[in-house]
Amino acid sequence: MPNDLTILAQHRDALLLAEVAAWLHDMGKCTDEQIISAASDKPEGFSYKLKEAYLHLVDPSAQLSLLGEVVLLQDLIREARPGMRDNTKPWLVRTLGRCHGAAHVEKEEPPRGEGKQASTDTRPSTAFGREDNAVRELTVTLDTLPLNPLVSRLALKPVLRAAFSKALGDTRRPINEVTLWDWSSMVAALYKASVAGALLGHKPEPQDLQWRLLSIRVDHLEFLAQVTRIPDL
Repeated sequence: MPNDLTILAQHRDALLLAEVAAWLHDMGKCTDEQIISAASDKPEGFSYKLKEAYLHLVDPSAQLSLLGEVVLLQDLIREARPGMRDNTKPWLVRTLGRCHGAAHVEKEEPPRGEGKQASTDTRPSTAFGREDNAVRELTVTLDTLPLNPLVSRLALKPVLRAAFSKALGDTRRPINEVTLWDWSSMVAALYKASVAGALLGHKPEPQDLQWRLLSIRVDHLEFLAQVTRIPDL
């Protein structure tokens, strides 16, 4: 693998756009329809296509050009799904699907059919189990995001974080503590690392991708001796 990191500098804008695409890959969860679709009292016959319903909000001309492939952001969002095996799809699409699947280590699936909440009383929780107010008016928030035309990553990140932090990566208990921003950020981190690795010469088939965590050591005993709050512990 080449070690010339100037390759990443040369493709900086495209790498950051790849991160944006991954942030948006599940944008359909930031809607009131998603709350209803995932609820315990979902109306009979109710149908919601999470990947496509609000895809028109994304700039149709925005495209990711990397590794000899050119993919529209709309296509990335629509087609990237976990467990993809269709080798006719671009590597960039299949890899985003693989990253979605790998990120589920942070959002493990509860038993099928369990943990659903009522559509009018779907609540997020904290990691300590305290539940907040019911989720409301997500679609209105999604409609206001500056996605068409797509603004710069620097301008988009704070408003996207504010919006997706109100939505849920999953509405089911006990994993309703994972916000859509938490979930999207995890997928985006894996995706950006995968694309950067491919630019540096490591481009396996998506199903063979693996990641390592960089461990940063601290003097934890010294830290624990000085904390004054339970959350710090």
